[in-house]
Amino acid sequence: MKTTMHKIRTLGLFAAAMGLAATPVLAADVTDAAKAEMSPAEIVRAVEAAGYTNVRDIEFDDGRWEMEATSPAGAPVDLEVDAKTGKVLHEEAD
Repeated sequence: MKTTMHKIRTLGLFAAAMGLAATPVLAADVTDAAKAEMSPAEIVRAVEAAGYTNVRDIEFDDGRWEMEATSPAGAPVDLEVDAKTGKVLHEEAD
């Protein structure tokens, strides 16, 4: 988790150096993401182990990870994933 926060801070410093403005929403998302039990990389590995591919647009919201992916059947889907276990809680066609 400490490594994830370091990467997020480094990315923020890079964005500031490039003249990009961080938004208050981003700051709130980073704070919430720090409360997650599993890092984004761990979540991606768990989702891929469940058969999903092309995992992207990962966000932490309301205590769970949300992302887009391709289902095991090859269809584009939106996923909600448990932040503690990595279990897919909800799948919806994208």
